[in-house]
Amino acid sequence: MNGIIIGNFNPITLSDIEKVKKERKKHKLDVVYFMLKDDGQQNLLDLKKILAISISPYKKFKIIDTLPKEELYSISEDSLTQSLVRKGDFKYISKPVRSYIMKKGLYCNSIIASMLKENRFNHSISVANTCVEIAKYHNIDLHKAYIAGIYHDIAKNLSMEDNQFYINIEKPYELTYPAAVWHQYIGYYLLKRYYCLTDKSILKAIRHHCLGDDKSDLSKLLFVCDKIEPTRKYDTTSLIKLAKKDLNKAYDVVKKQHQDFVKKGN
Repeated sequence: MNGIIIGNFNPITLSDIEKVKKERKKHKLDVVYFMLKDDGQQNLLDLKKILAISISPYKKFKIIDTLPKEELYSISEDSLTQSLVRKGDFKYISKPVRSYIMKKGLYCNSIIASMLKENRFNHSISVANTCVEIAKYHNIDLHKAYIAGIYHDIAKNLSMEDNQFYINIEKPYELTYPAAVWHQYIGYYLLKRYYCLTDKSILKAIRHHCLGDDKSDLSKLLFVCDKIEPTRKYDTTSLIKLAKKDLNKAYDVVKKQHQDFVKKGN
């Protein structure tokens, strides 16, 4: 006898796989079919790709698009762990799946919403949108611009204890930097090590977004947009206009303003 699991798989998790393995062994199933529900999800192709990656190690697991006529043993999916993944709890998915999700930008808004306070989440959305808006004028990849913007503050609302833990791993020799800067290093660390983001240009931009000390176009874009996005409590209209016209000049102006602000704070 064969089995079947029909679900949204949004996304399929390691818990789903373990459940299928146990059911297959318990009921002596020859093959287990996985069938993805087509319920109008925009990322259906991505979910199918994640499904293929996840079951690839198992020869007796197969993806089908139409139900076979034979009698099948039914297995249910684990919707709870799937919802946790969509909120950024990636321990329920393998590293290859993590990399795919991050590369495609899946669940990025819901991940950030679960990590940040509301005002910081709104800032991140605004930075991401501003990055895309300005990137259009400078031949910068729009997808990378959005991903860098949405994830740049992923570590911003971690507790001081967590900050100290991660900074000692990632940048112990730069503990002299103000704590307000640490999140750029910690965000880089988390995105690379835990979330398995592999795009070096995005990682670099996030790692340097507080100090603006990297000269790649994406890094300059993120640094500028972080400081001039429209929800800031000052009028940034002229700076946004300048950034669209000349990103390098906008970078120089914003960098000078930021350095002056830091000096006054000291």
